[in-house]
Amino acid sequence: MSSADICTTRIAEWYHGWKALNSTKPMVVAISGTQGAGKTTLTAALISRLGDAPYSLRILALSYDDFYLTRAEQEELANTYSNNDLLQVRGQPGTHDVRLGAEIIGNAGKESILKIPVYDKMAHAGKGDRKGWRTVKGPFDLVLFEGWCLGFKSLSAQSLKVRTEQVLGDTQHYLSPNARNYLSSRTESIAEVNDFLRSYEEHWYPLFSCLIHLIPKEIGYVYAWRTEQEQKGRAASGGGMTDDQVIGFVDRYMPAYAVYLPDLTEHPFFGDRSVPHIQLYLDAERQVQDVVEME
Repeated sequence: MSSADICTTRIAEWYHGWKALNSTKPMVVAISGTQGAGKTTLTAALISRLGDAPYSLRILALSYDDFYLTRAEQEELANTYSNNDLLQVRGQPGTHDVRLGAEIIGNAGKESILKIPVYDKMAHAGKGDRKGWRTVKGPFDLVLFEGWCLGFKSLSAQSLKVRTEQVLGDTQHYLSPNARNYLSSRTESIAEVNDFLRSYEEHWYPLFSCLIHLIPKEIGYVYAWRTEQEQKGRAASGGGMTDDQVIGFVDRYMPAYAVYLPDLTEHPFFGDRSVPHIQLYLDAERQVQDVVEME
């Protein structure tokens, strides 16, 4: 079965139980996965399948990308943390308008007009900027919210130190020399990202009703997947990153995968609460090889 087949069936089952207990609140499905894992493709398939009969659900699709800071806000962040290479460009925890996202998700069950930010990644020579707003009318039955670091949880200072030392001390670890340098050259950089994660845990995570996690069987797939995406983008628009630039781009995300993925893959996201959390392990072709129940 494809990831769309599996997730359509699971979400339909979860929604039936959810609606019996929450008649006025939408069910928020959190979809986590590395760059290129197929989060956006899966979301589009779920909208098509769950939005039509026999389910006919009203669905709001959101992405972490929707809530990137404006260009001016990102520049201010980069200047404030001028020694932090991880925060000089969009992407990491700390580069999103978390409160705006929480407000929109919190109002998704109401009969009202919602304004969703539209982000243009190509603006300002690829640095990106918010270019306007799209409007949608609630109420919604289902919110699909996807993001690359969705579900990552901050660590205590001591745990972060130990985890970082373990990664840097493992000569067989998957980090490339460039990605390793982001961790080793200035340890405060990942610590500052770690601090920003707490806002996501406070404002976004309590809104989640269930979690779907797309996991590559080998983390190195991310480079190939992201390169494939960029090549398609170049073919369509004539612009975008070169293959070498893609490698440098992905390298910037690898420290977060190394530090935070172990906890998300090894432990139920919702702790000891009986809340749905499934993992879909993908091969290089993004075909599902294993499904693991974490609830």
